[in-house]
Amino acid sequence: MAPDAGLDAEAAATHGQFVSVTGSHSAKRDDCANNPDTRHVFRFRIDPTTGKVLREPSNDPNGALMGYSHTQRLWPLMASFPAFRR
Repeated sequence: MAPDAGLDAEAAATHGQFVSVTGSHSAKRDDCANNPDTRHVFRFRIDPTTGKVLREPSNDPNGALMGYSHTQRLWPLMASFPAFRR
């Protein structure tokens, strides 16, 4: 993601001990330009009892998220479901 792009998060869901957050799938609002910088899906672990984010063991309370994964393939993921195909 470009440093100044911003996520423009559109959805978040929990599933067991993971949270998934998706960015926007749409074009830019002002000029309808392609906007691939917002088409992300992030996944990370949470404590299912407290709902708090889990971090990798370190001395840094803002350290790396446990179980973190990321993809910029939001459109291909959406297209894999018949209801979202154009």
